[in-house]
Amino acid sequence: MFILLTIHSILRWVIVIFSVLAIYFLARELSSSEPVTKKTRITYISFAHLMTMQVFLGLAFLYQWYEMFGSFTRQQWEHTGIMLLAALVANIPQLKKNLSPAAYKKTALYSSITALVLVVAGVASLGFIRWLHVHGIF
Repeated sequence: MFILLTIHSILRWVIVIFSVLAIYFLARELSSSEPVTKKTRITYISFAHLMTMQVFLGLAFLYQWYEMFGSFTRQQWEHTGIMLLAALVANIPQLKKNLSPAAYKKTALYSSITALVLVVAGVASLGFIRWLHVHGIF
């Protein structure tokens, strides 16, 4: 169980890094009418897929938690709901296949920003100290 929590904690920081990079690249390209560059698309898609992977790791952790303790705390329910919403928001541009380059950039930028805000809120729902703590490392 604690191995999953450690991976989940480390992946949180990887997601934040990819989110910030995606926001930076998309904001830089927003004024251009050119198609999205490969670097920007890969960064954004990586961010969205990492969010999805994080949800599955979190659900696996919750399953193990339930097996050990038989119930969930209110904070765990809040965290799970907020993070599911964040993963859905992060994947919106991938669901809309027929977007123009400008619409894709705008949608991906807003999705990245919204998902990042939701991630911060979701982790904060467990207690702000979680940002300073990577379980299993320090």
